[in-house]
Amino acid sequence: MKDIACSCTATELGFASREGYKPAVDANRVEQNFPSVMLTCLPKSDKIINMATAGRIHQDRLGDLLQAASNGCHELHGILENVIREHVKKLAATVDPTS
Repeated sequence: MKDIACSCTATELGFASREGYKPAVDANRVEQNFPSVMLTCLPKSDKIINMATAGRIHQDRLGDLLQAASNGCHELHGILENVIREHVKKLAATVDPTS
């Protein structure tokens, strides 16, 4: 397996922090009513498989939303990769080498 497809949503909540607008990653049900970008990618190769938007997103904020969704995909990839490796180790330990 060369890569793991990961998907993440970044939502523009409509309020600014001191640093400006900060996107929220993987929004809850209430936050899903705000404009958002859903990104599915292959994090190791940085290839985008799918991208979808919901709501009206100003072009000045689209880059921040894409970056937040991409960061979420990369973080999720690391978690999934560790879980898969641990699972494969457990499976390998149960295999009888004499069979």
